[in-house]
Amino acid sequence: MGLAQDVVIISTDTVGSSIHNMAVDLQRKWPGSDVVYAPGKDLHQKFVFNLRPGLTPELVKNWRTHKKSLVTLFAPNPEEFHKLDLVQILMTATHYPLVAHSPYLMRLLKKTVRKTFSGTVAAKINENLHLIPYGVEEQFIPQKGDRGSWIVPYNRMSEGQKKVSVHARVSLTASQVIGMSGEVPKSTFFVGPGLADVTDEFYRDVYDVQPQPGSREDYIRNAQGSGMFISTSAYESFGLMYLELLCCGVVGVFANAQWNKLLLPDYKFKAPPGDLSDLVVRVYEDFDASYAYVVEEVVPWIRDRYSIATFSDRVRSLLLPEGVIDHD
Repeated sequence: MGLAQDVVIISTDTVGSSIHNMAVDLQRKWPGSDVVYAPGKDLHQKFVFNLRPGLTPELVKNWRTHKKSLVTLFAPNPEEFHKLDLVQILMTATHYPLVAHSPYLMRLLKKTVRKTFSGTVAAKINENLHLIPYGVEEQFIPQKGDRGSWIVPYNRMSEGQKKVSVHARVSLTASQVIGMSGEVPKSTFFVGPGLADVTDEFYRDVYDVQPQPGSREDYIRNAQGSGMFISTSAYESFGLMYLELLCCGVVGVFANAQWNKLLLPDYKFKAPPGDLSDLVVRVYEDFDASYAYVVEEVVPWIRDRYSIATFSDRVRSLLLPEGVIDHD
């Protein structure tokens, strides 16, 4: 039986979340693999690629006797992850591979190992830590059309679900300035889990509030027709959806943060939070050149640096037991 049929991808069941989308994308890369949302159903007879690192200690308890491969992808926002849970997950790396899918997360894991462990334990964990940058699926491509007339903040991609008020202030300020020379563009804000009550109550004057796209395909079509997005997020575990938006030709404007410095080191549309509104206006007013920069320079760099095919191949090699040759 081929490797794909032996792989179970454990994921979150929150449709539209980064982790759920990763599971769906990887299942496409590994036809025949299973995506499940909790441990169970004879998982001990298969390889496991675990996108829910909180479940890793529980899986490991049953895994050692079966001598099968377990790989955990560490993907949650580090701001929202309890340190004791992180230490538990790192302990599993004394036996099984642990993958960081971004340089930002790898730095966090290495820092925690230095502060928490020593000697042979630290050495073994470091040996099992792997930086394998995640990637963007091929269907995220630019489409020609009028994009410059509206600014599109996607809440879950740009806020980390916390600093919506900051985002709203930047959007409103930029819209008012742009509106001095014409119609004020109404920003479209896609509501995700947990934010509907906040945006409905406070930000209807800034945003045209809509539900998040219901499917991956709808999300791609939406992105391909969008002009700009604004990120005021201070923390992101990776930033997959920013890369997806950029690959669709959406021009992004970022508040300076360590995560986007590591994700897109040379990207030029970044500014301190206090200067973000001015930068949004400048990018908007020179949109054709901004769009050309993203499509001609940024997208090819992303494709070269963040390849889901490369990610899939490298994880596949971690899943294979020692001495097994992959003929797929």
